[in-house]
This record gives sequence, structure tokens and C-alpha cells, in this order.
Amino acid sequence: MKKYLLFTVLTVLLLSANSSAGTADFSDTCATLSLIGPDADPGEGYSIEATGKVNSGYSYYAWFYIDGVYNSYSYSFFSTSFTRKYGPFTGPHTFKVTIQGGGAMNLCKRSVELTVAPKKKDPKEMAADICTAIGSLPDSSFKNNPSQRKNAFCEKTDEVIQLIEYAANSTDPVVQDQFYQDAIEKLQNDIGAKMDSFTGGEKNNDWVTDEKAQESVYGNVQKLIKELQDLQ
Repeated sequence: MKKYLLFTVLTVLLLSANSSAGTADFSDTCATLSLIGPDADPGEGYSIEATGKVNSGYSYYAWFYIDGVYNSYSYSFFSTSFTRKYGPFTGPHTFKVTIQGGGAMNLCKRSVELTVAPKKKDPKEMAADICTAIGSLPDSSFKNNPSQRKNAFCEKTDEVIQLIEYAANSTDPVVQDQFYQDAIEKLQNDIGAKMDSFTGGEKNNDWVTDEKAQESVYGNVQKLIKELQDLQ
């Protein structure tokens, strides 16, 4: 199940605004706007609820955008407020709603944005997940001594977690980089290199020999390496 973390960005002029996880809010003397997104774990689909009210005039016009592209239009000549739901959506998107009052002449226009972005896993969780994934592999996936191999892999992931903790607890950027580099090399040499023949690696070095099993775990090792490189 994919997880998403929500960030809010307000695009208005001369405005004061409040925002919180899953919601982007705005209010001034011109208008009140709100975009409500999914919870932190929206699953495979989610909806966006938009509400707005113009504080003058006798009608409203509202435009809804997805990733900067116009999506739909709402209006009423007899109301100054609206509530609309949009969706379902999957994956990351930036949503925007713009409202404008109407009367004898066009009144002020205001906008609010909400971005739904993938939630990043903690690197320590990613390392622990690698241990769990290896532990769940069938014994037949290993060259020999599957129980010993599984334990040895998990000892290595524990060492990776410890190095990540050392890096996170250090205030010295040079020391942090070294701890992250040590963790990366351990992932590359002590874990990844023992299950990479399906990518062209040395087959004699592999502890995990089943190709499907290699594919199921190796990608997670590479994702964690990339995550740690980004922290350097």
C-alpha cells in the first residue's frame, strides 16, 4: 500500500493563511477557502474536498486545477459559497482552487494549493524491511544453510541501522557523511553483492541464488542506498 505525506503551499497575494497536514486553509476579508486531502495513508485512491465562500457580491465563480492544468469549473448566480468533492486520484498531485466573487463587477480573486506527495520511509525502517523480506524468502532461495544466511543478513542490516543512527546523532557533517558511506558500502558489499547475479553480478558470491527471490529484495537494497546517498 502506498503512503503519502501532505505538504501545503498557498498562492495568494497580501493574504494571511493557516495550514496543517492534509489541509490548506485561507481566510481574509475577501474570501475563505479550504482544500482537504487524504489522511497520511490514503491507500490506492483518495478524494479532495474544496470549500469556499466570497464575502461580498451575490455570486461566486470557482476553478479547480490539477498539477497546474485546468480541470473543472463551478459557479452560482444565487450563492456565495460552495463545497465540491473531486476524485478519485492516485499518486502525487498538486491541487489548486481559485474563487472569485461576482456582482455588478468582478470582485477579488483568491487561490489555495494543496500538494499530496509520496511519504518517504525512515532509512532505519527501510533497513529493517530488508531483513524482514530476506527472512520471508523460502529456504530453497538460498545456496545453502538458509537459516544461517538469513541471520547473517539481518545482522548486517542491524549494523546498517546502527550506522544510520550514528550519522543522525552526529552534529559534524564530515562524520555524518562517513557513517552514511559506511552504511552504503555495507549494503553494497555485504548484502547486495550476495544476491545480484540476476543483474550480471558474480554468481559464485551469491547467498540468495533464486532469481525471483533476488529481484524481490535487491531493489529495496538499491532504494536504501539511494536514500542514504541523498542524505550525504
